[in-house]
Amino acid sequence: MAFYMASSGARAITHPSHDDIRRSALRVDEDVLDRLDAQLRALQLTRDQITLAIAQSHAALEAVDQEMVDIVQRRDSLNGTVRRKRAALVPRHFMEIPLELLGDIFEHLCGLNSFEDWIETPLGKRKLNRERIASAYNVAAVCRHWRAAAFAAPAIWSYIGVHCYAPNNNAKSAATTSAKWAKLVQGVRTLLERSKAAPLDIHLDWSDADDVMTNAHYQTVLDALGAHTTRWRSFELRCIRVGVPLQWLDVFRAPTPLLEELSILSQPDADMTWKSPYPRYLPVAPRLQALYLEHCPLISTTGLPALTMLDIWLTTLPAPRAWDILCKCPQLVSLLLSCRPVELESAPPGEIHLDALQTLEMHNAVEPLFVAHGRHLSMPKVNELCLFGHMVVPLRQFLPGTCANVTSLVVFTGTLDVPAADSLIALSRLQTVKFIECELEDAFIATLFRPTDPTWPDLRRIELEKVEMRPPDGDGLVRLLRARNCPDQDQDQPSTDSAPRRKLQPIQEVIFDEGSLPKWIAAEIRYILDVTVKGRE
Repeated sequence: MAFYMASSGARAITHPSHDDIRRSALRVDEDVLDRLDAQLRALQLTRDQITLAIAQSHAALEAVDQEMVDIVQRRDSLNGTVRRKRAALVPRHFMEIPLELLGDIFEHLCGLNSFEDWIETPLGKRKLNRERIASAYNVAAVCRHWRAAAFAAPAIWSYIGVHCYAPNNNAKSAATTSAKWAKLVQGVRTLLERSKAAPLDIHLDWSDADDVMTNAHYQTVLDALGAHTTRWRSFELRCIRVGVPLQWLDVFRAPTPLLEELSILSQPDADMTWKSPYPRYLPVAPRLQALYLEHCPLISTTGLPALTMLDIWLTTLPAPRAWDILCKCPQLVSLLLSCRPVELESAPPGEIHLDALQTLEMHNAVEPLFVAHGRHLSMPKVNELCLFGHMVVPLRQFLPGTCANVTSLVVFTGTLDVPAADSLIALSRLQTVKFIECELEDAFIATLFRPTDPTWPDLRRIELEKVEMRPPDGDGLVRLLRARNCPDQDQDQPSTDSAPRRKLQPIQEVIFDEGSLPKWIAAEIRYILDVTVKGRE
């Protein structure tokens, strides 16, 4: 220890040694360590307490879980008991309905009778009936009793409607689409199985399909349906975007003894070339009543004795094939031909008798077929005629002998003038006429009230749709109404003709759109009809 002496006295000054400093620092650290040990013991005690609480919570949670399992089991068991007791409260007469009777009810609910709008739509114009597709599944999902009745009623599963799925280049989407197709194909097989021996109504709506040559699912569906051709009752196929592949038609080369309706819609550029010899399509179709073909030459070579409606829309049609069709369909009631005939020099093999035919429509320059060989055709009951304006004059020799009993006429496009009237005068019993997108000359209308030789003296109804009058403000229709509906009034000049006047039927109705007639002409027509028709009623 160091020290020193002062003059006033001696004072000792001491300095801590290095050990004293170390001892002091040690005491400080020991104090801190004691505090940390105390904190650690407190934390350890807290942790032990929390661990114990967690263990107790786990035990409580497991107990709650086990209790929930027990309660769920009891609830499910009690639910089954409640359902059985509720079912027992249903009136016995409902539960005792025989499956056969319940199946008949389902057939009424799911069959054609419940879809009048669909069945009343003309063949070739119908849409896929999704309600009818789902109806059988809906009734089968109500309860076990209904499900058993549904499976015992094969007729409710007999409608097979198949749409298509658009292809997608995305790998994930393509996989999804493929899965949908697989499900759809399985659905077709399910319906074929559940329908058992019931007649089938088939509708394949592939209108927008553009992958028919690369997607094997289309052929898979056709092959599945082709195994049941003996059960087909109606068959509709639409493949408009790319056309029906020619090989698809092979499915129609098997017997179809129950087939009543067949409709195939393709498109003009499809590979539907004629073959020689022509394939034997529809070899056995004794019940086929309606056939609608659009750019698809699926025509029977063996005859269709029960066919009453035939609509054929083709680009070309060899005349021998046309004669063959008409000769083998003697019961036709409605015939529509839209084609450009070739080989016109080929005459029919003999007289063609269509004694039941009532409606005849000619489109797409088909008139040479009738002009050249009309003398071989017998159609005594035709009362509805549809043709194009440019065909009127060429058919002048055909109309008198074949269409003398026509009461309704539709004319598409073309100009109606005096030569046309001289040709149409053969339709002496005509009562209704409709002009669509025609040019109607006043001179033509004037022939309708000629004093001695009027065109269509029994005419009562005129309909104009997108018609152009010549001249645009001509008053021919007004003069027609005055001459027919009030012959004793508004005559321009008294007739000096010595020949007796032909009595003309008054016009009962004139229907027109806004663009066909000037407003003032339309107003006068309405006024004359109001006075001469409604006023008398």
